[in-house]
Amino acid sequence: MRNQIIITSPCLDESLNVSGISTITKFIIKNNKSHVYSHFKLGKTDDQKRGLKWLLGILWSFFVWCRMLIANKNVVIHFNHALEKPSIIRDFPFIVAARLLRRKMVIHLHGGIYLVSDPPKWLRKISTLILTTKTPKIVLSASEKDILSKKFNINNVFILPNSINTDEAKTFDRVYSGNKPLNLLFMGRIVRSKGIEYIYEACVLLQKREIKFNLFLAGKGTEQDLYISKFSSLLKENFIFKGVVSGKDKNSLMQKCDIFLLPSVSGEGLPIALIESMSFGLVPITTSDGSMQHLVKNKETGIIVTKYSGEEIAGSIAQLNGDRTALEVLGRNAKKHILQNYNPNNYIQNLNLIYNAAT
Repeated sequence: MRNQIIITSPCLDESLNVSGISTITKFIIKNNKSHVYSHFKLGKTDDQKRGLKWLLGILWSFFVWCRMLIANKNVVIHFNHALEKPSIIRDFPFIVAARLLRRKMVIHLHGGIYLVSDPPKWLRKISTLILTTKTPKIVLSASEKDILSKKFNINNVFILPNSINTDEAKTFDRVYSGNKPLNLLFMGRIVRSKGIEYIYEACVLLQKREIKFNLFLAGKGTEQDLYISKFSSLLKENFIFKGVVSGKDKNSLMQKCDIFLLPSVSGEGLPIALIESMSFGLVPITTSDGSMQHLVKNKETGIIVTKYSGEEIAGSIAQLNGDRTALEVLGRNAKKHILQNYNPNNYIQNLNLIYNAAT
């Protein structure tokens, strides 16, 4: 049955907003031809400040939301939600309004700091009200389902790992060179929770060991100016800031890099950039934060390092620099794992089954 779907997410323009939720929303709208989607923008852009103007914008969005739901009775709402304080507070009235109007809904969870850590009691009560209904909930991994089931005693939970389009990755055949300096890539929101400070510490240690490498930094975030300055001062011409990349520019960047760095310390779900980079054969060096532990198997499809450890990141890079055979094996394993297990057609089929369960 062809349904009208209202799907929420921040702005879909990557130049204004670097967001995994926005990326998966665009993927769903582009690939799911079984339904008609309407995007409802909910969430601030990267440069937007929280203040009176932002608050008035949220109030206006809530008015538009209620008016839209009243005018459209036969819709399914795909509500993207993160277990973070701003998201919980902002989303609660929107979800309550949809329930009071008895609209069918699916709540799609995308990690957040309170996935693993305990929120304050008042936030926990709000999250409990959001999650403890018959509304289908989508999570990114089995571990997320287990954590949330125990923490909030929720049911009707479906596991649906993020997916990507893999057409170009399938046709790309990486050529592994034995001696060239390694190209390292960080791509995403440039904030401390992504472990960017520990990438900097690793670069300091690699320079002390006189290991040659280049660092590519792509994305946008509240701390980008600080880290552009720090990396530029440290690495000089061996640091390249690419800004926000998309489409062919993003694919070209992943094709020229060897290692993907994402040593996140909190709040991860299942990062799209991680899946994309692995599909092109980059070796991921990550922590086990969020659902990354289900994607990166240590010394099989990548390397897992301890949180807050620039030394372990540097040691892993140094090891791969000295053993290019291991680099190639891990890279090929990473690509094979993504192409075999993250099929976009399967994703859409499973998503539609969840829509059918919406109440």
